[in-house]
Parts: sequence; C-alpha cells; structure tokens
Amino acid sequence: MRIAIDLRPALKKGTGVGTYVQNLVENFAQIDHENRYYLFSSSLRDRVPLKRLSLPDNFSIKDYRIPVRVLNFLWHKYRFPPVDYLVGSVNISHSPHPLLMPAKKGKRIVTIHDLFFWTHPEMTKGEIKRDYLTLAELHAHQADVIISVSENTKKDIIRFLKVPEEKVRVIYEGVAESFRHRLSSQSLALLRKEFSLDGDYLLFVGTIEPRKNLVNLLRAFQGVIKKGFQELKLVIAGERGWHPEEFDRELQSPALKGKVVLTGYLSPEKLIGLYQAARMLTYPSLAEGFGLPLVEAMASGIPVVSSNTSSIPEIAGDAAILVDPHHPEEIEQAICSLLTDSELTGKLTRRGLERSYRFSWKETAEQTLWLYRQLAAGE
Repeated sequence: MRIAIDLRPALKKGTGVGTYVQNLVENFAQIDHENRYYLFSSSLRDRVPLKRLSLPDNFSIKDYRIPVRVLNFLWHKYRFPPVDYLVGSVNISHSPHPLLMPAKKGKRIVTIHDLFFWTHPEMTKGEIKRDYLTLAELHAHQADVIISVSENTKKDIIRFLKVPEEKVRVIYEGVAESFRHRLSSQSLALLRKEFSLDGDYLLFVGTIEPRKNLVNLLRAFQGVIKKGFQELKLVIAGERGWHPEEFDRELQSPALKGKVVLTGYLSPEKLIGLYQAARMLTYPSLAEGFGLPLVEAMASGIPVVSSNTSSIPEIAGDAAILVDPHHPEEIEQAICSLLTDSELTGKLTRRGLERSYRFSWKETAEQTLWLYRQLAAGE
C-alpha cells in the first residue's frame, strides 16, 4: 500500500491532534516495514520536526512551503491540488482531523477526536469555528471511513453529522510508555526547584481556554485552601489559549496569591516529572473526545478527579472520582477526599495503573493499519 498522512498538526508543539499523529507515525515506523508512507506537510514557516521523528526507509516526507491558509483555502473551496499531485498516487489518504485531504484515487479517512466545535461553537475560534462547522458534515459523508477516538464521540458523529453507524470505527488513543518509567528522586527534586514546588500540589494539564473549565477549578481550589490546606499549590501545565479573561480575573483572587503556578507549554520530559510528583490530576473539562491527560496521569501513578461528561467516564472507568464540572463545590469535595483519605488514593492509583494498560499507541497503530488494509482490499 501507498499511504499518505497529513503531518501538519505535528509541526508545532505536541498537543492534542499533533500528539495523535506523531505517535501514530512513530508506531507505524516500528511495526510496518512493508508499506510506503508519505508524510505530507505544508507551511511557510514551520518545518517537519525531524528531531522528533526517527523514520525507516519506507517513509518519505513531502514538505512544501505553501502557507497553511492558502492550501486550506484551495483544498476546502476547490479540492485542488489533490494530494496525489503532491505526494504521488496513493491507496490510502488519512487526515488526523475532520477535514479531508482531497485525493483523486484511493480510500479517504478522517479521524474525528470530538465534536465540541459543533455542539459549542461559541467556545471555538479561528479555522475551527470557520471551517469545521461548515465542512465537517460534508467531509464526513465524503470519507470512506471515519475513525472515532471513543464510543461517546462515535455516538456524537452519528447523531450530529448524520452518517451511518457502520462507517465509524472506534480506535482509542494511547499513552506513551515513557509515562510509566519512574524518574529518579534527584530529577524530581530539580523539577520541584525549577517551579518552586516545596510541598504538595494539584496538577492540571491542558490549554487555558473556556472549554477546560479552569475558572471552576480555581474556585474549587480556593475552597480547598479554606479547609486548611494552606501549603497546597495548583500547577497548570499548558499554554494560554483564547478568551482567558475570566480565568485571569479569578486568578487575581487574594486567596490564590502565590498558590497557582503557570508553567506554560512543557517538554514531555518535564511533564512526566510533574505528573509523577503531583498529588493528583484535576481535570474538570467540560467535554473531551478522549482526554489524553487522564491516561497519562493513570500511567504516572497518580489519582484523578475529573468531569462526568462526554467521553471521560468511558476512558476513566472506575479509576477516577467523577464530578459535575459546573459545580465547583463538587470538585472541591473530591479533591479533599483524596487529600484526606489515603486508602481511597491508593485504591484509585492502583486502578488507574491497571486501566492505563488498556491504552497503547502501538495498539492504536496496529488497529489503524488493519483498517488501512481492509479498505485497500475493498472490504
């Protein structure tokens, strides 16, 4: 088979869709030395992260200096130039997001991670708000197969995009094995020193944006502090996104002075350390298609407090305390339960470690490759 994959989401810092496509490609490189892979990229400024990708000879990178906006305009409006013109004839073209790469021949796949842009367009912006809302349904119908990263997202795809159930295949995302490898106490001590973390801290991982519900997390954290946990800190590991104004206002509360650490985007190595040294992951997101931080925390050996919405119960199972994300008092109560109940903490940690083995990027790649073969064979 000749397989084209849109690598563009992995050009910048590895979050979300970028993490998905990078891990997919890296695991294809380990398990498949037979088929030909053409990794398509296009950007005026950003280049393919060759340092992050170690690829065998059956992989080729087709990197063009065409501005993303220009190419997307041509693709979305005129379906030109087809990816066949850019990488050569292919049997499979796979877009890791809801919008197809136009192709003259071969089978076409899209991966849909969630439909938050459809159900909550007021909490999206830019290309996602402009293009996804108008094109996702059309492209879902034009695709030969849609990969969904959870059963919950599959239900949303069928409901909102009105595609037949048999067209949607669920393939879970994974967790990197590096999250299971325990760092030395010296490494963790250096990381604590870097971020001035002398004692216990809660951890949130993700972009600072309305969807992640950080305002309610800050309000819950203030309640935890008032209950006597004066030395506790909250670490928010992630970039500033859009519309952070309400978050910034809440952050100015006198009770939070010196209590919240904003790390910005972190390298995987530092993120692994922050997970391992944290008391728990606090993840009250309003909606997730999968929720990578959930499985990263479980693999890191820390308990989880998260939302009872969207795909989160499906992924977390019985290895987390699930709360209504709209009620800060519920988030506060769950955090306090883990801070005061060592037996509960130990139970959820053990369950989380066990459950994390259900999610593997190698398994994600194997199932995706099997799907490619099915499609190419016309099954």
